[in-house]
Amino acid sequence: MIQLFHVSKSYDGAVTALKDITLKVAKAEFLFITGPSGAGKSTLLNIMFGSEAPTEGHIIIDGMNYYKIPPREIPLLRRKIGFVFQDFKLLPNKTVFENVALSLKVMGTNPREIKNRVLRTLSYVKLQHRANFKPLALSGGEQ
Repeated sequence: MIQLFHVSKSYDGAVTALKDITLKVAKAEFLFITGPSGAGKSTLLNIMFGSEAPTEGHIIIDGMNYYKIPPREIPLLRRKIGFVFQDFKLLPNKTVFENVALSLKVMGTNPREIKNRVLRTLSYVKLQHRANFKPLALSGGEQ
């Protein structure tokens, strides 16, 4: 679904945040990006999400060349990408289950499929016992 080919990003021509990154993220694949502060993790995710353009390289998102996607279609494309922000972006008035289910609901996924996928995902990250909790009742790590 997302492919990067020789992607690099520099700021003001002086600070290199990414250099020659090539990767492929398949549909429904989970990708965890870790590394020290300043390693370019947020820059890479912003490029993959389409909120920042690379300095060099090519990006294919859902089979389309990123540079040929009309700006008005970027928000529709983003709905197909699950993205967990560093500062969580959880809705405080919704349960853990509802927060996880939100993107599937927006995409028009069948309610039975939403329930199955959310429960499977919560089980995978060992949070099924917290499904009915609100985000503020969770630890930082759980969020």
